[in-house]
Amino acid sequence: MWAAHRLNTLTMNDVLIRSHYGAVPLPDAQIEEIVTDGVRASLRLYSPAPAP
Repeated sequence: MWAAHRLNTLTMNDVLIRSHYGAVPLPDAQIEEIVTDGVRASLRLYSPAPAP
């Protein structure tokens, strides 16, 4: 469950903050970049370590 909360923080919360909760529209490309970066960060944090 914590992983899902952190993924949300790294993606949607970042979009909301940068857009001032929707008051300032963000270009689709910027939203895609924010979400992609958040997903990548989440995968790095929660992917299992490679086998030795």
